[in-house]
Amino acid sequence: MGVLILQMWFVWQAWSLDPRASSYLRTDFTVEQGLPDDEVNAIAQTPNGFLWVGTDGGLARFDGEHFTQIRLRAGISKEISVNFLLTTADGALWVGTDSGLVYIPATAVDHFDRSLVTMYHPGVGPSDRISCLLMRNGVLWVGTDRGLYRLDHGQFVRVIPDMPISTMDKAANGHLLIIADNGFVEWDGARLLRYPDFPKQLGAESDGIFQVHEDRNGVRWFCTSSGVARLVNGSFQKLAPFGHQRGEAAYRIYEDPQGTLWASKESGLFRLSDKGTEDLNLG
Repeated sequence: MGVLILQMWFVWQAWSLDPRASSYLRTDFTVEQGLPDDEVNAIAQTPNGFLWVGTDGGLARFDGEHFTQIRLRAGISKEISVNFLLTTADGALWVGTDSGLVYIPATAVDHFDRSLVTMYHPGVGPSDRISCLLMRNGVLWVGTDRGLYRLDHGQFVRVIPDMPISTMDKAANGHLLIIADNGFVEWDGARLLRYPDFPKQLGAESDGIFQVHEDRNGVRWFCTSSGVARLVNGSFQKLAPFGHQRGEAAYRIYEDPQGTLWASKESGLFRLSDKGTEDLNLG
């Protein structure tokens, strides 16, 4: 699925530039082109135009032609797996890894300088494995294999303990939409809101909700083991094809600057609309 994520980024960017496009150029990038590893976990673009790619073998930067591996560790130490990337308005880059959180300031983005990099550790073991990051109202939220943390003046504050977190999205009301080991939960700033009936309503397994995304119009979209659905006026609308017979798992939803929604599924990349899911047929 890693190569698909990278293909999806380029197609998404191309469509954002020209939404009338009906065909796409495909280029596969692997370790032969300079990636540290073929398994791509995260992609982000900094304001200077560089594309940053997080892989199981470490971090790489793409200038449009070449990949350059960014070594977060000194010497000959093995590079750490990168799970999540987040850019900030000032041009900095946050890197979530298997062994803590890395902050690369804007001054080190153009010409990487490890001496300017700051490493943070929320805890040890599973607590130090960063699975997802989210910036909300200037506050960095950090999801780990052992709970949710907030970074406050350089110190980690534990918000939700002992809950493995895989993804986070933010809602217009300021809540966090979280996928944890026990399914979808919503953090309202003081307590967790649970929705135990959602998997059954969606025709998905109990642990079959993989992401919840709220779009710019306030509609919540659900990636599930049976496909994509959206919650409208309290009812789920399932986008065809959906279900165990014809549908397939959808893992992530991305919203581009024009408001177009894209979903990554087992068989590839799809564009979402009222008519269902359109296969981009990247081959």
